[in-house]
Amino acid sequence: MVRLCHWCVQEEASRGLHPCRVSPQTHIPQHELIPVSDISSWDPSEGSSTVSCTGLVSHHIAFAMFADRQLMLTAIAGSGMLSFSIALNAVSVHGTCTVVFVVVGAIIAFLVSCIQTLDKISWIGWVGVVSIVSSVITLAVACGVSDRPSAAPQTGPFEVIVKASANPSFVDAINALNIIIFAYAGTPCFFNIVGEMRNVKDYTKSVLVCQSAVTMVYLIIGSVVYHYTGQYIASPALGSAGILMKKVCYGLAIPGLLVGCIINSHMPAKYGK
Repeated sequence: MVRLCHWCVQEEASRGLHPCRVSPQTHIPQHELIPVSDISSWDPSEGSSTVSCTGLVSHHIAFAMFADRQLMLTAIAGSGMLSFSIALNAVSVHGTCTVVFVVVGAIIAFLVSCIQTLDKISWIGWVGVVSIVSSVITLAVACGVSDRPSAAPQTGPFEVIVKASANPSFVDAINALNIIIFAYAGTPCFFNIVGEMRNVKDYTKSVLVCQSAVTMVYLIIGSVVYHYTGQYIASPALGSAGILMKKVCYGLAIPGLLVGCIINSHMPAKYGK
C-alpha cells in the first residue's frame, strides 16, 4: 500500500509526470495522504470526490498565501541586491554606477541560487552569519570607543539623546514598525527548509534556537549602538561610526548581504519550476 498526496500528485500529473516520479519536496505537510494500492494503475483524478468543499477552499487559500510568500521572498532578494550595491558603493567610494553593482550582485545570486537543493548551498549560510555578526559587533565596538557619532557636530559640545519612547508622526511610526517586521523577513524560508530536513522532528528546535539567537543579537547590538549614537544614528546603521569604520563594517558585511540575495532567490525559485 502506497500513500500519496492527492493535491501534490494532481499538480504533478497535470505536467505529465507519473506519481512515482513526484518529488517528496513537492508535498505540502498539511495535505492528507491518500492510500493507493497499485501505483501503476493509479488515476490522478481518483480521490477528488472524497475532498470536501472546506478542504478545497482551504487548499486554495493556502496556495494564495504560499504564492504571496514566494513573491515576498523575491522582493527581499531584490532588496538584498540593492543593499549589496550600497555596500560596494561605501567601500569603493562610489567607484562605479550603482546599477553596475546591482547587476553584479544579481548575476552572482542567479548563478549560485540555480543549485537545486539546500544541502549543496547550506554552507554559505554560515558564511553569511559570520559576515553579518562580525560586521555589527565591529560597529558596536566602534561606536563605543569613538569620541562622537559621525552625524554629530564634529566641533564643539553635543548631547546624545536616548529615548525609550517618543511621539513620532504616523509615517515615522509605520516606518519603524516596518523595519522591525523586515528584520524577521527571513522567517518564510522556514517552510522550504522543513521540506528538505533529514529529521523533521528537529524543525521546532531549530526555529526556536534561530529566532532566539537573532532576537538577542538585534536587542544587544541595537541597544548598544543606540546608546552611544542616540538621535545621530545613521541609516543604514553601519555608517554611524565614521567614514573609515563605515568602510570596514560594510566590507565585512558584503559576503553576508550576498548570501541573503542567494538564499532569498533560491527559495522562491524552487516553486517556479
